[in-house]
Amino acid sequence: MALKSLRAREFLSFQQAAAGQPWGELGAGLRAVVLSLLRLSGLGFLLVALQLGVVAVAGNFGQGLVVTLALPLLAVVFCVGLCAINFRLHKRTGAETPWRGALYAAIAVTVGLVVSLVR
Repeated sequence: MALKSLRAREFLSFQQAAAGQPWGELGAGLRAVVLSLLRLSGLGFLLVALQLGVVAVAGNFGQGLVVTLALPLLAVVFCVGLCAINFRLHKRTGAETPWRGALYAAIAVTVGLVVSLVR
């Protein structure tokens, strides 16, 4: 579901059935919003799966560096993905989206990770 949502170019079949309206009948702005939301949900599904993998590895091999690095890196991936999706929506529609905030969050998490590794 994660990859299907991330790579979607239109409604998924069950979503189109629920909407009761073909993809082509939606306005360009609404299509851009729907694709952004699909990609955000796909990103969320992907990160949850990766976090479950990290927890499984940490549980079997000890926490240490795995948790110290993996969980903050996943947070950076999420923030960068959120930034990219929102920036793309901004470019397509001209709407003010929170892409800058997501970029700042990615930078803050990265700085925090570096600081925690140096200490």
